[in-house]
Amino acid sequence: MEGVLTLDGHRTALPYSYSDIPSPSKPAARHERKQTGPLDPVFDAIKEQGLTFGQFLQQAFESPSRNKPTRSSTHRQMVSKFLGGESNVHADHIAELMYQSHDSAPARIRQAKGGRPASGKHRRDPKNMARHKLQEWAREKVEDEISAEGKKLSDKDAGLRISSRNATWDFVRSFSLANIRSSVEEHAPTLFRMLVAASVAPKDRETTTAFDFQQDLPTGRGSNRREPIFMILVAILMLMNARNLQFTLFQKIIGLWLFANSASPEIFAVLCRIGLSIAYTTTIHFLRQLTNSTRIKLHSIAKARKFALIYDNFNRMKRIWDPELGQKNVMDSGTAATLVVLEDCNPEKAFDLQALQDAQAAGRRRELTADGLYRRIDWEKLDMVMALHCLNFLAVEISRTDVLEFVKMRLQTSSAIHRMRPGRKTEMHPLGTSDYDEGLTGGNKQVLDDLILNQLGLTKEEMDNLITIVGGDQSTIEKLRALKRFAEDCTHGYATYNWVLPLIQLWHMGWSDLERILATHWGNQSDISTFAYMNERLNRKVKNVKRPDYYPAQALVFDTLQAEVLDCWRELLKTDNLKSYFATNSLPVEELLQQAKTLVQTWMNSRGAQIAFKSSNGAGRFPLGSAWRQNDESTSMSEGKPGTEIRGDHVLANTILRMRDSMLHYEFQHAIAGGDIGRA
Repeated sequence: MEGVLTLDGHRTALPYSYSDIPSPSKPAARHERKQTGPLDPVFDAIKEQGLTFGQFLQQAFESPSRNKPTRSSTHRQMVSKFLGGESNVHADHIAELMYQSHDSAPARIRQAKGGRPASGKHRRDPKNMARHKLQEWAREKVEDEISAEGKKLSDKDAGLRISSRNATWDFVRSFSLANIRSSVEEHAPTLFRMLVAASVAPKDRETTTAFDFQQDLPTGRGSNRREPIFMILVAILMLMNARNLQFTLFQKIIGLWLFANSASPEIFAVLCRIGLSIAYTTTIHFLRQLTNSTRIKLHSIAKARKFALIYDNFNRMKRIWDPELGQKNVMDSGTAATLVVLEDCNPEKAFDLQALQDAQAAGRRRELTADGLYRRIDWEKLDMVMALHCLNFLAVEISRTDVLEFVKMRLQTSSAIHRMRPGRKTEMHPLGTSDYDEGLTGGNKQVLDDLILNQLGLTKEEMDNLITIVGGDQSTIEKLRALKRFAEDCTHGYATYNWVLPLIQLWHMGWSDLERILATHWGNQSDISTFAYMNERLNRKVKNVKRPDYYPAQALVFDTLQAEVLDCWRELLKTDNLKSYFATNSLPVEELLQQAKTLVQTWMNSRGAQIAFKSSNGAGRFPLGSAWRQNDESTSMSEGKPGTEIRGDHVLANTILRMRDSMLHYEFQHAIAGGDIGRA
């Protein structure tokens, strides 16, 4: 039976069949005055029930209550199927059709000439029409949703709030924008989408939301554009702080960063006002909380005695931003220390004080002569490691990944001496700073007493039987040794400071070695075998001073070394272009390693330098250049007569010695980075 369903569940017969209704694709004939459609019977039935179309939809979707009769089964099934997403047409499709319909907003009124409306027809109020109503409804729903999400995100369960109990350095170090994004996407997806839509063009939104925080950001002028995701997440963190004053994780991180960079309290005040940081006094309080939580953990670590202490001085200029008469900038100095947890060792054996004292009493230090140290070096292994580094320079130049993997494997296996356990990550804990001057012998005593007795909570009796490694720069170690000499007559075990084992840290060793290399091979700008010449040609600004700028000086040494090693490869392989050579000659790795050994033996050891200094090159060890003869008018050289040949190549010999020393420094740095203290 064909008919229309009424709201009470009964069917009303239609005066004609659906087959008699013309299809939408086949409009009625033009001569018909009234156009009919397939839904006319439905609308007629609605009218017969005394309902408007809006009342019909309201009753169709209104949930039943006790005061109203329940829906019929047919009514319930059809509504449930539609709202449950089981039909071909979904609710969002209907809402979009209603919103986009030309009947949901006032029609545009054409303007006649002179600015007069072309029609005098009354224009309906848009606020009462469907499009405006839908917009207002959508705004209210989004507002409610964002409010609920803001409450969830700012709640302590979201993990973005830090309490006094959780104020630890581990929590601070775990802060990352990647974790922030994960929490925001989980607890406030609507807010996140809204800010992305507001700040990013549609074509870039997918790239922004899928940004990988682990990737290396591009550098250089014109290619270091700020990623929108950073600003979006920071904006969310600021908004949550405005909603909940306890939401201060991000602001505390910024406060620590400002404090570490000696920012003025006025900067704290301004950034605190706009929600980017906490106040200066709050930062100080937060630092005290971090110190207290760390101290509890350090006490338990110190009891096991598996730690080393490293400290150095720090200087901070206290600037007077608005100086008055008699005021000036003041340099604040103090000492900062770090506790390093020592793993993979038995402290009872490794730090036995009696074993150290027995070795000192035996006088074995006398064995550390130049000859003794020379015999302790495994020269064959050292030459092999240097050859591997030369091979690595070549592999990088010609892009041979198989050679790079081979070099990496050999340095970690057969050429390794004492590597760290794979996957080991050193555990470090910053200690409290003090205003003691570690540049003085008495100041080092105060620093040690503060670290051991005050911050680590150990007793003097606990320090008697085990050694404690104390590291620093050369000046600190010198003062510690002087302290031990001054206190050796004390009767109490702690007061003698025999439990202190001073060790110069590797970074300072490397700095001293860098200073030695520059001082030895600096020379003058007219000699191509010197660093002075290379510094000028490479347009560097390195200076040959007692304490050179570390990283610029190291870059000069390494860049020069790599360029000269590649030049040796060209000489060894008889080619001017390494890339073109290996494009047609695919040499196996083992053969290249043998060539690298030859390179080291020829251009990177003391024997090669001596041969270049004195020999006539009869064996053809070096490529023979044109003979240099003393100028007939020259009388600057005392040996030889005018016109006689000068034997040996001093420029080549000096270059070989410089390459040797540079490669030894490169190996020292590479061994430290690779965790092989045996090689270092």
